[in-house]
Amino acid sequence: MKMKKILLSFGTFCCIFIGHNISYSLEKIEPTERNNLEREAEILYQNQEYDRAISQLKNAIAQYQKFGDIIGEINARRNLALVYQKTNDLQAGKQAIATNLERIESLEDNRLKSELIAASLEVLAEINLKTGNSEAAIAANEQIVKVYQQLGDKQRENQSKINLAISLSSLGLYDRAKNNLLTIKQDLADQPEEIQIANLLELGIIFTKIGNLIEAERALQESLQLAKLEKNPEKIAQILLSLGDLNRVKKNERDALNYYQEALTLSRDPELLVNARLKQLTWFVDNGLWEEDLSAEIIADLAKLPVSHHKIYAEINLADRMIRYLETNLDLNNNLADRAAKILNRAIEQANQIDDRRAKSYASGTLGYLYEQQNRYPEAKTLTEIALINAIELNAPELSYQWQWQLGRLAKKLGETQSAIAAYSQAVNNLQSLRGDLVAISDDIQITFSESVEPVYRELADLLLKEDRPAQKNLRQARKVIEALQLARLNNYFREACLDTLPQEIDRIDREASVVYSIILSDRLALILSIPGQPLSYYASPTDSDRTARIETAIDSVYSMVNSDPFINQENQPYRELYNLLIEPIASDLQKNQVKTLVFVLDGILQRVPVAALFDGEKYLIEKYNIVLSPGLQLLKSPNLSPDRLRVIFGGISESVEGFPALPGVELEAERIARIIPTEIFLNPNFTSDRLKTQIGSKAFPIVHLATHGQFSSSAEDTFLLAWDRKINVKDLDRLLGARERQRETPIELLILSACETAEGDNRAALGIAGVALRSGARSTIATLWPVQDDSTALIMEQLYLQLNQPGINKAEALRNAQLFLLKNSQFDRPYFWAGFVLIGNWL
Repeated sequence: MKMKKILLSFGTFCCIFIGHNISYSLEKIEPTERNNLEREAEILYQNQEYDRAISQLKNAIAQYQKFGDIIGEINARRNLALVYQKTNDLQAGKQAIATNLERIESLEDNRLKSELIAASLEVLAEINLKTGNSEAAIAANEQIVKVYQQLGDKQRENQSKINLAISLSSLGLYDRAKNNLLTIKQDLADQPEEIQIANLLELGIIFTKIGNLIEAERALQESLQLAKLEKNPEKIAQILLSLGDLNRVKKNERDALNYYQEALTLSRDPELLVNARLKQLTWFVDNGLWEEDLSAEIIADLAKLPVSHHKIYAEINLADRMIRYLETNLDLNNNLADRAAKILNRAIEQANQIDDRRAKSYASGTLGYLYEQQNRYPEAKTLTEIALINAIELNAPELSYQWQWQLGRLAKKLGETQSAIAAYSQAVNNLQSLRGDLVAISDDIQITFSESVEPVYRELADLLLKEDRPAQKNLRQARKVIEALQLARLNNYFREACLDTLPQEIDRIDREASVVYSIILSDRLALILSIPGQPLSYYASPTDSDRTARIETAIDSVYSMVNSDPFINQENQPYRELYNLLIEPIASDLQKNQVKTLVFVLDGILQRVPVAALFDGEKYLIEKYNIVLSPGLQLLKSPNLSPDRLRVIFGGISESVEGFPALPGVELEAERIARIIPTEIFLNPNFTSDRLKTQIGSKAFPIVHLATHGQFSSSAEDTFLLAWDRKINVKDLDRLLGARERQRETPIELLILSACETAEGDNRAALGIAGVALRSGARSTIATLWPVQDDSTALIMEQLYLQLNQPGINKAEALRNAQLFLLKNSQFDRPYFWAGFVLIGNWL
């Protein structure tokens, strides 16, 4: 199991010593002894003589109090709090701000009070962020933004929004952070360059986190150009670090390393140097290398830093890199395990010293993980429980789930199955609670969903299904876990929590339908069969490396045949092997219960399987059942499509555009459909993204049929439909098709995509199909797993609409009958022509 990777980014607040330009206070300060004390303190601050600066500021405060200058006193005390941060006396800094807020209440001028409150809260927010109290930093920054909005001070409002975004990002609340920054971007050209640079930098960082790499590149490059014009080496270095992170996500590993190195040559900031070297070390560890000299430089840099949230997290990250290296490499000479333990114990002490419970939780949990790897289970359990207690006290589910997962693993290794199930269940519940805001669990760009989230669901399902005949309550819980995993995978696919639906019981949807849940576990393929009115059934097929390889080979064989000449006789052996895996164990139960419709919730690589073509030696599965694919029973209630309400909007491209080949059969397809059902047709130059949006928004079309090139991929950025004017990315579909606004009125009942294909060689590309189906807001979607022939597509589409136009025929039956029509035609009887069409979602 790979180590959970911890690397939080740290933003810098723009609090300037004695530079918060409050006009009221400056007018009241004459050139006096107390004013000179502040100027001397500023010089000492700039020379890093912090203790002497504190002494001078205390003297200035005493002088202001002596002469009754409350505004001068408040400004000096605010600056005193800033210096306390540098000496790491954060509690003294907090107390100075608390005293300020009390003194401000005695003022009568409301505008002046507001300005002074905002100035003091800026320092408090920075202190809270440095002590790991991100929630308090967010609350303070939200208050500051409101103050400057009320004062009509746009520049300070925007700077405060940037600080708020940094606080939100520290908790992984990227969507809220992005929205704050985008409100500034609307009038960015009118802002000072420092705000432009800061805004674009934070936007670039957040776009990288959420996977919008094109926008990330644009924002970071624009901020870099501005920083170079300003000749600001420290800001340039920060941007270069972020460009390095972006290139790591883009798999441009060498470019990433070069950006990190360039940042090191420019910066003199100790925190940035540590961060850059840690990123370099991560690069080497991920490539199976340990750089002892680099780790020594990091340790030397850390020794120069005062104890702070940033320093503790950097120490945790250094220890984490050591542990991660040990997971895949022998450590013969460097004693990395002992050194990591020593670093983590020191981090725990420092976290206690500054009362940073978030850092203490991470340090304790990471040390617990190290002990878990060393089979020191009792010690690991104690440390993990400490980490969990701190996370719960912080109300931090993004931490709690990690330690509950760790406790579950430890309980499983100790043979405490029920305790393990309880811990895993709590972890899954916390992951479910996170879906509203937290998409990326950590700021570390190297954390992936498959490493940090997906295993929690799978390992819980494994525990629940460990027995040969699991109890019904375990089967029901396992089914919920599978549903939750599918939804989590789709939210992760979009890198935003955009799906919020509830599973429905199959009995309430269709009494003649059955759901087949599959889940790929480490040593077996588990199947759960749900038949209305029956207890859940469980089947397990043992898998080993050979069996897994055969499954992959069978699926690859299917797609190899698809890419060859479809008119050559092709064997059914791969379809037979997949039938034996997915259908043979449940075949007798399906027959006994007279099931008509099979709904498949497929897992992993199985999502590529053309289920309709599974072959029992005599018949294809489509000859026996209606076939439906679903990411889970996350369905919207929908009546049958009755013929009297059928209307179609048909958009398509028959000519070559943007390098894509012509689709000459599209015009014939449109003509045939129009003969059967009232259809509005938009082809070629008339089929633009804006035209589609306008037409769907102005009229109620139960069916939207798009006959155009498109691609389904495991990456949302690479999943698109082609309009005449541009590619329509899957993330734009809800806006374009008006799904959110129309769901309460006349939603799209059926979206048909008759010329798209899955990305070749992409084992997770079925996520793209499910993503399009759900993002479009349509109740049901018909799409294709592979590129299909023009003539057979026109024929199957004609048959589909003829079936939909018959009373009492639901969508699944209509598609099945259309597929059977081709199957009975000797020219098109091979699976290539008909098995690639799949129905996703509601089949009624």
